[in-house]
Amino acid sequence: MRQQNRDKVIWLFEDWVRQHLNLNTKDDMKYKNETLFKMYIDWCEVSKVRMDYNKISFGMRITVLMKKQLNKIGFECVKKDANKMTILRLSEFKKYFEFRWC
Repeated sequence: MRQQNRDKVIWLFEDWVRQHLNLNTKDDMKYKNETLFKMYIDWCEVSKVRMDYNKISFGMRITVLMKKQLNKIGFECVKKDANKMTILRLSEFKKYFEFRWC
């Protein structure tokens, strides 16, 4: 039940990690904030998940998740920079989800 109550953005990141596990992807992947939001929209459609966030609330939600969950206990999964870019760190997400999946 706890798994089902997770934030949809966490689900998005978990699916993103699974997609990139077998690819020869560099560790830090930069996305424009609007590109990341488009990924969320597409993921919601494909996954048949209700889209709960608009563009602004999605960005704010990622910031909250960074501060309270994704970048805690020794993890640094997400970074934001001043150029409206979000950096997703594949190796950190892998460690984060391995820790959570146990």
